[in-house]
Amino acid sequence: MGNDTDTDHKGPKTPVTPMSVDPDAVTKSSLQAIEWADQRRVMDIVDKLRRTGLSGVVELPQLIVCGDQSSGKTKFKGFTKSIQNFDQLPDVIEEATLAMGLGFVGGISSRAFSRDVLSVEITGPSRPQLTLVDLPDLIHATNKAQTEADKELILDLVSQYMKNPRTIVLAVVSAKNNFANQIILDHCRKIDEQGRRTLAIITKPDFLREGTDNELPRECIGITSLHERLSKVLLHHLIRELPSLKEEMMTKYRATLDEISNLGEKRNTSYEQRVFLMKISMKVNDILKSATKGYYESPFFGTINKDAAVDSSENIRRFRAVVQHLNMGFAKDMRLRGHVGEKKTLERSRGYELPGTFQPVLISRLFWEQSLPWEGLASLHISNVAQVCRDFIDVVLADCVPEEFKERLVALNVDAALSKSLGDAKEELAKVIRDKARHLSTYNRYFTSTIQKMRLRKHQALTKAATSASEKAEDYNDDNTRYFVDPVELAAQLEQSIELDIDTFSSQEALDMQRAYYKDELGYFINTVAKSVIERHLVEPLPEIILSPLVVTQMTDEQVEYVAAEPLELTQ
Repeated sequence: MGNDTDTDHKGPKTPVTPMSVDPDAVTKSSLQAIEWADQRRVMDIVDKLRRTGLSGVVELPQLIVCGDQSSGKTKFKGFTKSIQNFDQLPDVIEEATLAMGLGFVGGISSRAFSRDVLSVEITGPSRPQLTLVDLPDLIHATNKAQTEADKELILDLVSQYMKNPRTIVLAVVSAKNNFANQIILDHCRKIDEQGRRTLAIITKPDFLREGTDNELPRECIGITSLHERLSKVLLHHLIRELPSLKEEMMTKYRATLDEISNLGEKRNTSYEQRVFLMKISMKVNDILKSATKGYYESPFFGTINKDAAVDSSENIRRFRAVVQHLNMGFAKDMRLRGHVGEKKTLERSRGYELPGTFQPVLISRLFWEQSLPWEGLASLHISNVAQVCRDFIDVVLADCVPEEFKERLVALNVDAALSKSLGDAKEELAKVIRDKARHLSTYNRYFTSTIQKMRLRKHQALTKAATSASEKAEDYNDDNTRYFVDPVELAAQLEQSIELDIDTFSSQEALDMQRAYYKDELGYFINTVAKSVIERHLVEPLPEIILSPLVVTQMTDEQVEYVAAEPLELTQ
């Protein structure tokens, strides 16, 4: 257990208990003896920093008293010994001992040491400014009362204080023990090699024999000499450390300003939280509106990565371009799907119709069969676009929303909004698929012209082939050969082109009509999915459903607090 003693001259702090002894008589004579006028001014600066609470932020200059066990360290503290005369101080120490979990002093189960520090503060208008830390004695050997764990704890505690470059170490050694056995000196050499902030104190000088090499000069003997030397060491140490202390405080100050800036605006009340959310909402809304319309002037959209795919994560900010790219890919996939065998469908659909003809419902069956992949392709396209929407929203939120409440905002608004839009899109697709399953009907005037053009192209191909096969050649003169079409041969070739297989003929006729209808319906389906499903339910609503000003306005105070309230550790 360490003893940390602070003194102050700038007004009272909180005394532990009323004192019956005059504090002015306790410390002035001993502590003021180590203060000069210059030193007082420097220590005033350190004291002001300590009183503002900076001792927990930066390392402030202080004195520590440490030594080996039985070195007489407690006898050295002449300028603090008088504090022990306060009538109620023993009771205070007893209470502090219990609070540290050490048990009753002298008790069977009491622990000997603790990392906790008992701080005794003496304040007053004329109090010297000094922090003295009385550390436990270093243990050489363990026993029942002092375990190996106690030994390691004390060594770690003493080393922790000694390593502070702004700490002056008062190393107490005993003249009774051999110099080589004083382990505190070994630790001082390791930590303060040049000895610039270490002052050794020899106690029990009556064990030194007169006339030996152990004698010291008169100016190094006595409490008065100690006061003078300690004053010089303390003053020089403070002057040397103040520049680095100032630099450390400025570094911490700038870092603190950055942390405060990163916290954003204060949002303690419901009104402040709603205003804060509204500002974020407007920023998000502007980006979403520009993204859905394909306006990329905002710095948010950045530059294009030409080496990456259009729908890659590097280009996800160009949201409209990505959606258009996916729509074009969907249209291409729809056009590349093949057909099933029409002849087999015809054979399995015969009724009372004459050979070579077909029922009108056959065209419907052919179309339904060939358009079976449409629903799967459209569903996949919807899922792809929905994922792009979610990925894009994540990028927008990462850019506009503070990280500490992004997850809460996603849970409260984004997840529900995107899930609903995806559900609406799937429901709209189901309606389109149900419409497709009805009996065929079209009012497109190009339907019949498409059929006629298909038949015309077929007849043109047959006629061309028959004409080529009917060409004859005859010598017109010695230098020229004349080619002509033999009418008889042409008629024969045309007759051979007649399809005699009635099933094949029926399949060809039905296929022509089905292809004409399929072509018309394919374009309609692609446009319907792109406009009525993708645009209407997934893309266009984004600016209105994702943290829009209307959404923020409709939030309850509890929801606003859940999303935007500052963490408790920041407000306290």
